[in-house]
Amino acid sequence: MLNQYQLLERTPTPTPFDLPAPLARQVGPLRILPLYRLLLTGASSDRLVDEARNVQYGGTSELDNQSVRLIKWECPATAFLVSLGLTNALSDRTSIPVSAWVSVTNAMALQVRMDLSPWARELLGPAAELPVTGLIITESHRAIQTTDLPPSSRRFTLQASAGAQPVDRLELPPVNFAALLSSKRQFSNLIPPRIAQAPPNLIDLSEYFNAALVQTWHPGVTPNYINNSLEELPAGLLQLGGQVFDVRGIVQLAGSDLQKVGGQFPQQITGIKINQTCRQLHFLQAAGWRSPDGATIGRYRLHYADGQEQVIPIVYGADVRDWNTDNDPTVKLAHSSVAWSGFNSAKVVVRLFKTTWVNPLPETEIVSLDYVSTMAAAAPFLLAVTAEP
Repeated sequence: MLNQYQLLERTPTPTPFDLPAPLARQVGPLRILPLYRLLLTGASSDRLVDEARNVQYGGTSELDNQSVRLIKWECPATAFLVSLGLTNALSDRTSIPVSAWVSVTNAMALQVRMDLSPWARELLGPAAELPVTGLIITESHRAIQTTDLPPSSRRFTLQASAGAQPVDRLELPPVNFAALLSSKRQFSNLIPPRIAQAPPNLIDLSEYFNAALVQTWHPGVTPNYINNSLEELPAGLLQLGGQVFDVRGIVQLAGSDLQKVGGQFPQQITGIKINQTCRQLHFLQAAGWRSPDGATIGRYRLHYADGQEQVIPIVYGADVRDWNTDNDPTVKLAHSSVAWSGFNSAKVVVRLFKTTWVNPLPETEIVSLDYVSTMAAAAPFLLAVTAEP
């Protein structure tokens, strides 16, 4: 497979996916290379060659200044899931997509990627800090080299920035899938940085985002749910509905239907910084799931510098509707308008709404706002707020 699919031919020599046996016996491949372990675990390694399906040669490219061949295939899922402690594999989840970037010069896999999205919630469990519906693990292999010594005297070299250090035994903890997808580390990479030139009236929601445009943040049950996102919406300063917004992420609140399918989002987010006066506030927003028209699904509570407060209700059918038109094809809104719509990878028409609120106290500084869900069936979410001076 690695040279015109040589990996798929049974040979007595080790494949580039094999770890040195002494090292594997000492630490177990899972403690060093989690994807290799999925490929080599006892329950699945014998089946890998026989059951690899839909093998595709993706041509040549460059990775880390090395020429590589891209190979894609699908591996049987059942053995992998059982080795990871999962026994609830469904009949329509029988294969795992795998991609490998293989060096042209030495036939070693420099990078392996495995899509475990259908089992993300089971693998990560309650340890995940954010609701996760997709799990794609990409693993780079640049650290381990072996000598040509016989197995009885073989020592292994780990390369680090400070130099190479020979070792006889590695004491490494088992892989923690939740740590591999630590929300604080990985999620921040999904949110583009705020443009330095963005004016302060485009409210900075960076510290409040809890979902990404490219992420399927709503759990679902349809086959295409893992592609149901706002990835078609470009990030940055966008003029939508005649107003400029700083669009980079999503602030999602809880709702009763969202909770029923496993979504774990806060019921309220308080203290969103505004710190300015304005005549109007423009909200780029929508909802997940559907409520009856006229139902209040959330509210914004504004806090002024002089202690006064104003409450802006979010009413289904007046301010927002379900962002997925499959669930609510109606476009009529009493107080808002469709600011953006697109066709995403789940083959669903999705949309966002612009709501404008006139400030009755334009001369008084708004210090902050709270974003609150009423826990109706529809769960409100916010992408951007712009204060119009």
